[in-house]
This record gives sequence, structure tokens and C-alpha cells, in this order.
Amino acid sequence: GDEFNAKNAIFTVSEAMEHFAYLPTGLYVFAYKKDVYLRVCTLIIFFAALVAVISGVSCLYLVRRVINRGIVEKEAIINNHFERVLDGGLFFSAADVKKLYSLYNSAFLDDLTKAMGRKSFDEDLKALPEKGGYLCLFDVDKFKNINDTFGHLLGDEVLMKVVKILKSQIPVDKGKVYRFGGDEFAVIYTGGTLEELLSILKEIVHFQVGSINLSTSIGVAHSNECTTVERLKMLADERLYKSKKNGRAQISWQ
Repeated sequence: GDEFNAKNAIFTVSEAMEHFAYLPTGLYVFAYKKDVYLRVCTLIIFFAALVAVISGVSCLYLVRRVINRGIVEKEAIINNHFERVLDGGLFFSAADVKKLYSLYNSAFLDDLTKAMGRKSFDEDLKALPEKGGYLCLFDVDKFKNINDTFGHLLGDEVLMKVVKILKSQIPVDKGKVYRFGGDEFAVIYTGGTLEELLSILKEIVHFQVGSINLSTSIGVAHSNECTTVERLKMLADERLYKSKKNGRAQISWQ
């Protein structure tokens, strides 16, 4: 409806009227108004850029979520929290997690008692001076006599019972139970006081398997008492044998 202005026209096309029988005779010029065309193009470009930005931000958010989930799953597996991966694994299926858990158990856990093994003990003991805490060494009193008298099956039950008692008493974020082999065990306790630890250890000083009364001798040392982990182990071991020498079935921490 506006007056035609050639300077404000783009994509001009001229057509004679023989192509348009319903229009008066003449030469018609068809064109886009330049200013309107530019406004429309600007709007299209703006919305396209907006969509691109939103898509980019969304993709970045999703990528970050995937990466963060991968980090969470890796840390869960490293720290033996496989249930977190099973609850919603992104990179690992339930079958993968079970295989990893089996490998973890064979590498870090004692097959019989499910206490932590020697490898884990060495790693955790190395970190103990920095964290601060207690090292406890203990074994079952007269364990050889138990095996000789009642057989190895009962001996195995005794070892499993000791670990079961301690695991039920020690919060997972405060300490761990370790088995070196035979009836030699350790506890590293980093999350509480000496009184709390002694209260836990008293549960295994005297215990029962069936109708059989059993006991352990225990030596306890704190990381502040020694300058090296080697000396810390020696001190806990000395106190273990002090408990044995003084009649067994007791805890020595001084």
C-alpha cells in the first residue's frame, strides 16, 4: 500500500500483465522493502543466536553433569561405596559394579573374615600420623589350642566372630578392622576418644562362640606417642605382649 521507492527495494522482479489476467494492463514491479526485510532478518538472527546460546548452555550443563557423575562414581568405587553406583550408575552397569566389587574384595578384604587385608592396613597406617588416632594390635588367646582341640572349622568361626563384633561396634567413618593372617588382627581408630575405643575393645576381651568362652589380648598406641609408623607398630606390639605376659584377656594402652 505504500508508494514504491526503488531505493528502498530489494529482490526486485518485474512482470508484464499478460501473466495476470485479473490485473489492469501495465508493468508491475514486485520487491521487498529493504528496511522491513532487514528488521525481519535481524529478528531471525537474534532468535537463532538465542536458541544457539540456550542449546550451548544446556549442552555444557549436561556435559558437566556427566563429568561430575563420572567423578562421583570413580570416588565411590575407590572408597568402597559400591551401593552409590548401584543406586544410579551412569558409566557402570550393575553387572560391572558387581565385578568391580568382587575384584575389590579379592584385593583388599580377607576372604574368611571380611576384615581389611594387609595391603589396606599398610596404606591406612601410613596415613595415620597425619590423621591422628590409635593403632590396636590383638590376637585370640591360645588360638592354637582352640584349633587343636575343636578343629579348624570352629577356629574359623572364632576369627569371624571377633571381626563381626568389632564391625558392629566401630562406626565405618571412625575405624577399620584388619587381619594379617592366622589370629593376628589390628584396628585403626581415628574418630573418637580413648575411652570410646576401650569401650569397643572390651567387647572382644571376653566373648563366646557357642558355649565356648574365649578372650583376646590387646595392645593400643596413639600416633602422638611415636615419630614414625614403624615405632608406632612396635609400641602397640610391645603392649600386646604386655597384656599376654600379665595374664591375657586384657587391654594395655600405657
